[in-house]
Amino acid sequence: MSIEPNGPEYGRAIDEITLKNGLRKLAPGIHFDLGGATNQLHPYIEVRQGVFFEGKHICSMDRGFIPEFKLWSVRTQAVEVPWSDADKEDVAIAFERIFPGAEGYEDIAERARQGKDLHLAMHVDGSVIRQYPRAVRKVRGTCIRVGWRHTLCQLLAARIPGITRESLAKTFSIDMGALIVESPDEILAAVGEE
Repeated sequence: MSIEPNGPEYGRAIDEITLKNGLRKLAPGIHFDLGGATNQLHPYIEVRQGVFFEGKHICSMDRGFIPEFKLWSVRTQAVEVPWSDADKEDVAIAFERIFPGAEGYEDIAERARQGKDLHLAMHVDGSVIRQYPRAVRKVRGTCIRVGWRHTLCQLLAARIPGITRESLAKTFSIDMGALIVESPDEILAAVGEE
């Protein structure tokens, strides 16, 4: 995948060499790609590298031109959709059984017993039958590029001497006050992709 610097879908891209040199000046104990140097290959070695501080892996960083924001693949799968979509042609009504002991069972069973949710029904064996609309939709897949904001946020979280919001902003001429707030799911997905 080719990244154009400052392309609209990537935010402001930063070249890998510029990012590496700037980080090394701020914190001389930072080094990169230790895994590749020691034959500890990972599946994304062509597009991603490790960022280490004094031998400890901190996070991953993209190679080449690094987009500002994460880039995700898109895949198609069946997902739950809102009830307002239930009448659409491509939507089917699905059913699931929630058995005692399952996470959230007590709350769901109580709502079913009280009749507060017409889409829940108690079964004679104590399980709850839940109906919901379902359709095939495009959803976010895996993290293709982690982006420099993710990398810099991980470095800030590691509390590396010399790495501060102010030093990063000055070194790379970026606004580190304008951090993108990510959901916990996005953070876990990106970290998992590292």
